[in-house]
Amino acid sequence: MIVDYLLKPSISLILLYAIFNITIRYEQNHQINRFIGLACMLFSLCLIFIPTESLIHTNVYTTTFYTSVNESYHIQESLSKVPENTSTSQFFIIYIAGVGLFLFRSIWGIASLMYYYLTKKKYHFRGFKVVTLNWNASPFAFFNILFIGNHGLKDDGLEAMLVHEQVHRDQFHSIDTLILEFLKILFWFNPAIWLFQRDIKALHEYLADEQVLNKGFNMLDYQKLLFQAKTGISIQLGNYLSNKTSLNKRFKMMTKQKINSNKSYWISMLYLPILAIITGLSACMEKNIIAQTQPDVPAVYAEGMPAMYNTIKKKIKYPKAAKEENSSGLVYVSFTVNRHGNIENITTENQGGTQLERLVVVGYGDTSKPAKEINEDLKQEAISVVKSLGNFTPAKKNDASISSVLTLPIQFKIN
Repeated sequence: MIVDYLLKPSISLILLYAIFNITIRYEQNHQINRFIGLACMLFSLCLIFIPTESLIHTNVYTTTFYTSVNESYHIQESLSKVPENTSTSQFFIIYIAGVGLFLFRSIWGIASLMYYYLTKKKYHFRGFKVVTLNWNASPFAFFNILFIGNHGLKDDGLEAMLVHEQVHRDQFHSIDTLILEFLKILFWFNPAIWLFQRDIKALHEYLADEQVLNKGFNMLDYQKLLFQAKTGISIQLGNYLSNKTSLNKRFKMMTKQKINSNKSYWISMLYLPILAIITGLSACMEKNIIAQTQPDVPAVYAEGMPAMYNTIKKKIKYPKAAKEENSSGLVYVSFTVNRHGNIENITTENQGGTQLERLVVVGYGDTSKPAKEINEDLKQEAISVVKSLGNFTPAKKNDASISSVLTLPIQFKIN
């Protein structure tokens, strides 16, 4: 379920933001804080992709069924179409609605910038492609494009503004913005992602302000310029000047004393054991999720498991091409029995779940030839016979029917 994929990164985001929030209070190296914040979010996203197959617990029946298959048996050609499982959780509906809303919002913002770029007057200046808007907008850079309002800036403020926006451009803050937008779309329900976005955008402004002051501009004059620019209309995916509180924080940050680089280094190194601990907790959480989703009663063949094996015995055969190549081996056929008892998602990859009794299919061929591993014919034979089985009695959890995975090991052997 989608909640299983989102739970681990969501908890990781909350834990890492709590630590990140403490860090940025005492660490004034804005560049280090910026990369730490981005790394925390991307690390949380990667938890989705950590493989967990080795953690999956399976129920195994120990009996092995042996059958010798004659050439006269044939696979059933016409297979009934499996109806799709149309059940969808309320959480999934709400989540997808939120994703759709924020995706539309982000696309609308980018489309707005593209519209302004294509329709408004443009010219080149100091390495920027400047787009002039016909209203009083706060100036901001998006990659190498500088959007500026019709009021422009006085000559005494133009140089400071250009230095400020050059920092955003040269340090690729627009890429950060797009990453933040993408993660906000995925984790829109998580307050930590909004707080990360707020703080990282603030760090962008702190970095730009710091560079302007390092160029020798007067602090009071620069603060006055920021206050004047703040009165413009902010645009989606634009700058951080539209927030009054953040502007006050920027003024305070300009007067803070920076700490030495050695302390900054050791603060950033503290995150390595923290990330290792979260990875371990994620593995423990995965085990708990798997344990909770194990059915109380596994899915079984509607006519009984012995009847299922008898049906397979009658239908399966050793493919002729595989016998001629002396191809043999163990094929794991995993398939889902949905809550209606229908088979779906058949694959020859071992997906865990409840492992059924092994079936040994013996074919007679020339064993003097060099033995080969499982070929595609054996896999397709295994899939075909599972497709032809028919209905199961679905697994149950807390007396409710649920979808579950079954894995049937089929050993193809040549004598």
